[in-house]
Amino acid sequence: MLMHGQDPAATGTLNQQPVDIKYKHCCYNSQVLAGKIFSALGGRQLNSHEWMLHCCCHDDKNPSLHMSLSGDKILLCCHAGCSQSEIIEELRNRGLWPERKQEHYHYQQDIPVQWREGNLVFSLVEKYRYYHPIEKKLLGIIGRYENENGQKRVIPFFEKQNERWKAGLGKWKSEKKLWYGLEKISNNTKLLVLEGEKCVETFRSLNISGWTAVCWQGGSKAAARADFDMLANILVKNKISEIYLWPDCDKTGVEAMEQIYCGLKKLNLKIYLIDPKILRYPEGYDLADIAKNVNILQYIRDNKELVSKQTFQKHKILCEIYNLQNLDEQELANIYQKVNEQIITKWTQYFELLYALLLKEKVTIFRKYDYTFISLSALKVEYQNWPCYLYSGRITAKGKIEITRKKKNPVELWLESPDRKEYYSIGFRDNHKMLGLFHGWPYRPKQGKCDNFINFVHEIICSGNDQYTEWLLDWIAHIIQKPENKDEVSTSIVLRGSKRLGKSFFSRKLMDLIGFDPMNPNKSFALKINSNLQLTGRFNFHLAWKLLVIAEELKWDGRGEGVLKDIIDTPFLTVEPKWRDIYAMPNLMRLIILSNENWIVPATMDESRFFVLDVSEKRKEDIPLLVDHFISHFNKIQNKNIKGVSPEALSLLMAYDWPGNIRELQNAIERAVITSKNTVINEDSFGFRLLFCIGRENKIPFFERKKCYSCKRKR
Repeated sequence: MLMHGQDPAATGTLNQQPVDIKYKHCCYNSQVLAGKIFSALGGRQLNSHEWMLHCCCHDDKNPSLHMSLSGDKILLCCHAGCSQSEIIEELRNRGLWPERKQEHYHYQQDIPVQWREGNLVFSLVEKYRYYHPIEKKLLGIIGRYENENGQKRVIPFFEKQNERWKAGLGKWKSEKKLWYGLEKISNNTKLLVLEGEKCVETFRSLNISGWTAVCWQGGSKAAARADFDMLANILVKNKISEIYLWPDCDKTGVEAMEQIYCGLKKLNLKIYLIDPKILRYPEGYDLADIAKNVNILQYIRDNKELVSKQTFQKHKILCEIYNLQNLDEQELANIYQKVNEQIITKWTQYFELLYALLLKEKVTIFRKYDYTFISLSALKVEYQNWPCYLYSGRITAKGKIEITRKKKNPVELWLESPDRKEYYSIGFRDNHKMLGLFHGWPYRPKQGKCDNFINFVHEIICSGNDQYTEWLLDWIAHIIQKPENKDEVSTSIVLRGSKRLGKSFFSRKLMDLIGFDPMNPNKSFALKINSNLQLTGRFNFHLAWKLLVIAEELKWDGRGEGVLKDIIDTPFLTVEPKWRDIYAMPNLMRLIILSNENWIVPATMDESRFFVLDVSEKRKEDIPLLVDHFISHFNKIQNKNIKGVSPEALSLLMAYDWPGNIRELQNAIERAVITSKNTVINEDSFGFRLLFCIGRENKIPFFERKKCYSCKRKR
């Protein structure tokens, strides 16, 4: 099919004076143009955007040319077999299709085909054009050259002299490094960051939909100087939510991607690192090499990992191990014993970064990156095929040193290392032979004011009660100041109230303050649950080491009362992971329960375990402010100019109880903005239901009152 309205690719000719030529269609309204073609060719209209026409390229008695509209494009397809070029040419001859306009851009000399350095001659292998991501203007060209001996040169052409490209970076030498491929980014695609233009072009050749690949100019040494501000603007503009970093298979590649991650982490996006398989592939291996034998999309899915503090450090350690295990025989003969010591040391650093060895009744491995347990035998199986070798040597009869290597399981090297650490238990803070899990809060304390939050707690959560507000703020402060001393506060908070009052907003702010990672909830110190079984059920490892648990929309079913009270009171929590023995740990959990129900927890009048707060619904003084906000919001959406509400309409809004809270008020204002024919909203714009509910039946037509009475009986 041929799509009208889509620009063909730019074409170029190589003559004495090369000229870049770009074709564009004339600007026509597609709907008008389709109507013109239908009137001229005749046929039948299938619907508002599809027609069957008599083809203009053959004697067509039965309409066989299908024409449809897709946005601003016209799609044409002849079922009799006429080619697209014939149809378009015939339509153009009849004046039914716009002529092409040929635009000549300024004269631009292309980069040289050969590059000379003394007596060495390099031939052009590939060239990469850098464009401005918004203006689509050509900024420069990178040329990749090679000679007969396999030597390579990468030459930038970012300077112009007499309208010709000249070797050099020009003004970009002192500025931030450009990004290659930004102009290809589209809405809601996944972004793959690679090292080098060759990898980007290889990925593009695979034609994987929903993905875009980019790289920065200058290679691994220039990663810290990349223009992250320009990249951030493009990502925000195109709503990019996931970024994948694919480093080359060497230490410099990993360090370069670490610099890229540092520049992008402020955007609060999901950033993944693709495992380069450092111990499997040769040094310097990249996507262009892997793509020859591997399904790239499947490789990304199988080897992605969410970036954390340990991610780049562990890959750099593996790079050092790779370099030690790939020394030549002469170097090994001189220092093989020292190499073995270094290999053991590096593997020990790797495992100490990711795991902790627990010595209880039996040896257990604790995984630091997701706060789960694994048996020693399972860990050995996981690493049994990893390439790990130790070297030994002997002196032959001729006086030479003969080097041999023996495959080892890296887990055994870690266990045999004298430098390994071992722990007897897991705690909240580091102690003698105790592994501490707490390493600080996600935010640093800063002097300032939080009056808005305190007013919200006082007016909404505590219904204006000063004593309740002071107690609740002290309860929150105790979590931050003394997180491991839960014994001092053995009371849970219960927030009861109807929908849309701010209970969830209050809980989200507390979870953000304490630290909640939805991608790794086991490693977070805050957790949100929505089921009784998740709180009082059998398998409760998800509650381990949690400082704050939010139980939202909980309804008490009469079961597990003893378990719930024990969780609140006891200093120790009994934890039962799946497939592991039960064990006890310190109970640090503070519990907040949110619900719209009346019967939430098994609490009596003399109960001291629960502090029940009825969230306030009385915020009448906010109604004028909310009305002005919603009118301004819906004016932009509906393209209207409503200036406000009349005094009668405002008194109507103030008198209504609003059982649906803010959402009901928002819906009422939206309806009034749509139906109002004046610049001021009157009380008639809100419908008869509001008038009936506040006792103004006399303003409702008689035939409408029956509907209002029937609605009241149903409620």
